[in-house]
Amino acid sequence: MRKLLSLLFFSLFFAGVLASQNTAELPYLELLYADDLTLIHITAPDGTKLNPSFGLKIAAGSVLVTSGSSAEVRIVPNGSIIRLASSTTFKVEGLASARNEKVNTFRLVSGKLRMVAAKTLSDAPAYQIRTPTAVGGVRGTDFAMQVQEGKKDWLFVRDGLVEFSKAGEGGSAVPGQTILVKAGEYADTFSPVFRPVPVPADGFRSVMQDMEFIKADPASVPSGTPVVAAQPAVQPAAQPAAVQSGTVPTASAEPVTVPAPVQASGPAPMTAAPVQTAPQNREGPAVSSSGSRNLGAEPVSDQKVSETTPAVAPAVAPAPAVAPASSVGPASSVGPASSVGPAPARIPAVVPEESDQMSETASRDASSGQDAESGVSGSFAIGDILTFEVGSITIAGETYAKAVLQPKIDTGKIRFALYLPVIYQKDIFNPHDWYQPGGNNEWSFGTDQDGALEILRDAASDLALKIRYFEFGNQGADPFFVKFGSLETLTLGHGSLVRNFSNNQEFPAIRKLGFSTGFRTGVFSLETIVDDLADIRVAGARAGFGKGMFGIGVTGVADLDAARGWNRDPAENPRLDYGKPVIIGAGVDVQLFSLNLGILSSTGYADAGVFFPVFRNGVPATVGPDAVETGFNMKRVVEYSQNNWLATAGVSGKLLLLVDYCLEFRLSRGLAQPSLIDTNWNRNRTPYVESVVSYLEGTTRDEVNGRTSMGIYGSAGSNIFGLLILSGGYYWPWSLQSDGSIEFGAEDKLDLALTIPKGKIPFISLSGSVMYSRRQFAHTLADAISDKSADGVHLFDANTVFGGEVVVGLVKGMDLAVQIFTSTVIDENGNIRYENGQPMIRPVVNIETRVSF
Repeated sequence: MRKLLSLLFFSLFFAGVLASQNTAELPYLELLYADDLTLIHITAPDGTKLNPSFGLKIAAGSVLVTSGSSAEVRIVPNGSIIRLASSTTFKVEGLASARNEKVNTFRLVSGKLRMVAAKTLSDAPAYQIRTPTAVGGVRGTDFAMQVQEGKKDWLFVRDGLVEFSKAGEGGSAVPGQTILVKAGEYADTFSPVFRPVPVPADGFRSVMQDMEFIKADPASVPSGTPVVAAQPAVQPAAQPAAVQSGTVPTASAEPVTVPAPVQASGPAPMTAAPVQTAPQNREGPAVSSSGSRNLGAEPVSDQKVSETTPAVAPAVAPAPAVAPASSVGPASSVGPASSVGPAPARIPAVVPEESDQMSETASRDASSGQDAESGVSGSFAIGDILTFEVGSITIAGETYAKAVLQPKIDTGKIRFALYLPVIYQKDIFNPHDWYQPGGNNEWSFGTDQDGALEILRDAASDLALKIRYFEFGNQGADPFFVKFGSLETLTLGHGSLVRNFSNNQEFPAIRKLGFSTGFRTGVFSLETIVDDLADIRVAGARAGFGKGMFGIGVTGVADLDAARGWNRDPAENPRLDYGKPVIIGAGVDVQLFSLNLGILSSTGYADAGVFFPVFRNGVPATVGPDAVETGFNMKRVVEYSQNNWLATAGVSGKLLLLVDYCLEFRLSRGLAQPSLIDTNWNRNRTPYVESVVSYLEGTTRDEVNGRTSMGIYGSAGSNIFGLLILSGGYYWPWSLQSDGSIEFGAEDKLDLALTIPKGKIPFISLSGSVMYSRRQFAHTLADAISDKSADGVHLFDANTVFGGEVVVGLVKGMDLAVQIFTSTVIDENGNIRYENGQPMIRPVVNIETRVSF
């Protein structure tokens, strides 16, 4: 009995020791400082109100509200420190422990904070700050954030690097809306253009206003970032009463006159001399219609209180850094190189403004400071407004010389560029020798036409050809956007019908005035696309309903003249124009869920759709046993759709705050193909029409009706610290045969893209990009390896879209570019020429010199 009691005693003793050790291992926040503890409100994870005291342990799941008092906390045992400004609502969503190594996750609902984060051994972000419209991925960094509902949501990095993403309605990062913010830069999700912007020297202290630590020591943070020397901050209690304007005592006791503050959307500048501002009354956090802020399942009541602003300790601003390019979204592959698509517009520096004075300072800094791309001239310098290209170009197998003037205007919200070319073979001063796209003299503006209507039509067409692009707003980020001109990789919904469609693959041989617009209000959204307003062939739209986790959308798309340009020689093609068919697609998509687990965000969806033809003219039974009827026949459409339909289900999101991903299962019957309207559609539309007509004539009907195809599509994209942008995707299909066997499908698709932005390679001025999109990739390669292909491997035929360029900086303002891409052969009327039933494809090599004035 004594042995049993002893054993029980030691068991309880060691259990207690282990329990105390486990409890000690759990991380927490320690309250270090507050101006006034009575104005600090802390709610525990179970909803109980805690009594604030210095040294208080704050567990994960707790909510801190600072009402009229700032506060400072430290993560234990991590060592990172956080300062919360007055009128701030802050939630501790999760704390990393030594056992599970999870990310430290916080939510800034409203107000302002500064964090000096301890560096970790891992390269992955160890901290995540969520706001109503953004997600910040942080490593070892000194940064500040501020949120004012509906007005601003910005990040400023004092030292280090932060991955900053726009957040969707579900809280997860929006694909393709991630930027890297370096030391001396900030970004605001409410700015017209979401990108990092260098902070002017005289605006640095206003950004860090009331953010200097009083109790916590940034130098004590383990492996912390270097601390910029600053004068000691004055305790808030020593400050005089609040003032709105007039004179404010400085550190040297000499009065400095400051203007009255103007509330707007960002940090206000300060004078060059160190100034200590008196406390000011500021508006408290914005209140929702329900009177509470949503903190997951935990509402926290709002309070409108005055904020006592501590004195500002002057500091030395870090040098502005170069802004990286934006990341690549998961569902979109990078479009063709600049030779076959519009050149990326240089985005001006847009500084969030809190006063008119700040706006003027930002404009002066943007016009005279360094540009984020070139590091030479400001965003409003003439080099950003006007560029000139001279070189060679191959069109329809013939080599031309070119001289192109490209004026550009970029105000942030509005981006506009013209394309003013002279493309000639012998004499640049002879307009009759200039290239005429589609047989049209684009510089005549109607002077070569007869009749008022023809003159107006030709003049309008010629003017349209001069528009490279016009953009207002940003798709996926702004409530309204509109685009004209060259359009890159357009996708409707989840892409089950239209994915990465582009209208500029044959640029500049064929130039189109595309159009895309969309808006969203509350639970309704609408997007539309048109490939060419001057000659509409592809048009589509999607209407969406829902908000937050669930939603539903309907999509319609049509190619209005899918067989145009086909061989119409009766001796070679008895079907002539194939009845001038319209290929129509219709589908429905459903968002099933949306979740965010910090290092992993995911959105699940399911789509279904059909493609069916409508014929303007009948097709006689020349090849198959049946004739094709004219017009829309509902019975025939339903019968066709029952045997030709598609369905997809997948997930997309972001992994480890770095990689955008998409994984999708696809199922289709008959001739239906998921993402049929894609990068290759302009070249593959007529072969698809031929397969549809052969089916309706009865030639292949029995074979097609018994065909079930399925496959896996996966894509991934990453912007690696702005130095390298990678994206890729692959569709692996297989077919279920009537005997139950599975056969590898021929319609696989490979997408690859790589971009090295300008100014990212040290010591040399070298940049470039390359993209490769290919249908039937594995099938063609397998046939060549197994000697089934008698004439070798053709990886650059009509099933391929390829483009790439290498740009070398020669001297300041002058670059040499070498471009290689594939292009279809165009006849004098602008139609694609065909050979053996396939578009004729030729490689094109261009060499050009680019001059920035």
